[in-house]
Amino acid sequence: MVQEHLGAGRNGKPAYNLPLPLRRLRRLALRDTPLQLRSPPAAARVASVARRERRFVIRNSISQMLRQICAVGMGLACLWASCSDGSLSAPRGGAVVLDTANAIEWRISSPVDSIGPSTGVSGHQFGRIVGVHVWQDGRVSIVDDASLSAELFERSGNRLSHTGRRGRGPGEFQSVVLIGPVGLGRLLLYDPLLARLTLVDTARGAIATVSIASDERRSYLVPRNVVGSRLVVAEQGLPAPAEHAPGSVFWDSSAFHWASILADDVPRIDLRDLHPVATLPDVETYARTDLPGSGAVMPLPLGARARSAGTATEWVYTSGATPVLTFFDLDSGSSRSVALQIGRERFTPADVQAELDRRVQGGGRYENSAVAPSAEVEAFWRRQFEGIPFPELAPAITGLLVDESGYVWVRAYSRSGEATRWWVVDPIQGIVGKAMLPGGFEPAWVGQAEVVGVWEDQAGGQHVQFRGLDRGDDPARAGG
Repeated sequence: MVQEHLGAGRNGKPAYNLPLPLRRLRRLALRDTPLQLRSPPAAARVASVARRERRFVIRNSISQMLRQICAVGMGLACLWASCSDGSLSAPRGGAVVLDTANAIEWRISSPVDSIGPSTGVSGHQFGRIVGVHVWQDGRVSIVDDASLSAELFERSGNRLSHTGRRGRGPGEFQSVVLIGPVGLGRLLLYDPLLARLTLVDTARGAIATVSIASDERRSYLVPRNVVGSRLVVAEQGLPAPAEHAPGSVFWDSSAFHWASILADDVPRIDLRDLHPVATLPDVETYARTDLPGSGAVMPLPLGARARSAGTATEWVYTSGATPVLTFFDLDSGSSRSVALQIGRERFTPADVQAELDRRVQGGGRYENSAVAPSAEVEAFWRRQFEGIPFPELAPAITGLLVDESGYVWVRAYSRSGEATRWWVVDPIQGIVGKAMLPGGFEPAWVGQAEVVGVWEDQAGGQHVQFRGLDRGDDPARAGG
C-alpha cells in the first residue's frame, strides 16, 4: 500500500541505473490495491503475446517443484481428513477439509447508501482509500492514503472530523495504512515510510505515536493485525538462503510475533517484549541478478502472497498458494488448520500479458498515477519484467476479512473486474455461507446485515458503499 517512486530520480529524470533495494521491493510486495493503467500500443501487445506464448512451454523447475510440494501437502491433508470425524480441532500438522458444495448462498443487495464525490453537503473526493471501519453508532471512519488522513463521517456523507496531514510530527504522516480498531472510537494507523504507529481517537485526534524502527536488528517490523488486546507484527528482512540461483522462485518468509497493547487511558504498545508465533511464507519471490543492483529480488508477478486477519481471540493466516487457513491461539500457542475445497485456475497467455502490461506501465507511475510513463520509462520497466517467470496456476486465496460476528471471509481468486466469490468460515463449525460480490467492489467491513466497501466509478472516483446482506438461515443474521 506504500506509494514508492522507482521510475525517476530526484531531478525528475528516469533513474534507469538505480539499484532496487531489497527492503523497498519487499515493501512493494505488500501492496494490494491495483493501479489504473493504460494499454500499450496494439503492435507491441501482439508481439509480446507471441513471445509470452512461446515462453509458456518453458517453466521454472524450482517453481514446479514448489507447486508439487503444495499439491502433496494438500493430498495429505485430504487423506487425514477422510479419516477424521469432521471436527475442526485437528491435531498439529493436520488440516480438516471443509466441504464447499453445500454452502448456503448469502445475498448482497445493490448499494443503499454511499459516501463519495456526489454525497454530503458538497460531496467528498477520496484519492486512495486504505481502510474503512463502521462504529456501533453508525458513524464511519475512512482512512485515505492520498490525503494522509483518517476522517469520521455520518452515514449521510457529512464529515464530522479530520485527523492527519503530510509531515513528520505528531499526527502527521508520509504514508498511512489502517491496521484496525483498538477499543471504542480509536484506530491504529501505520506509516511504513516513517516506521511508526499512531493511535487516533475519533474525538481527540492523534493521541499516541510509537516508533517501530530499531537499529539493533537487521530486520524490521511491519504491523499486520489487531487480535483482541494484542498486535501481530511480521519481522521482515530475514536473511535469504545463499543457494538461491539467479532466476529461481522461492518464498520470502517472515517471523511473526505478537506484542501487548496495554489498556489504559492512552493505550500503549510494548514492542520490547515480543512473543513468537511462527515463521511462515510471506511473499512468493523471484531472485534475479541480471538487473542494475545485482542480487535484488522481486515479488513474482501473479504470485501468491500471505494474507492474515485477527478475530477476537485468534490470528488467522494463509500463504494464499493453497486453500489452507491456520488459526493460531496466541494464549496457548497452539494452532489448527482447515482446508477449503477451492480449485486453482490456470493462467492463460492473456492473463500474463495483462499483468505484464500493468506492471510495465505501473513502474513509472508510483508517484502520480494520473500521468502515464514516458516511452523510455515504459521500455525500461518492460525489460525488468519480461524475463521473470510467471506461475502456471493462480493463487487459491487472495483475501481475508473477519466480520463483526467473528466469521472469516475468504476470497477465491478472480480476474480483475470480475465478480468475486467469498466463502464464510465459522472457526468452530466450518463453512456457514458463501457470497458473490460485484466486480470492482472491495469489501472492507462486514456487519450482521450489511457489507461496506470501496467502489470506483468510471471516472476514477472512489466511493464507500453500503450494501445489504441477507445471511439466510445463519443465526448471526440481523436480530439473531
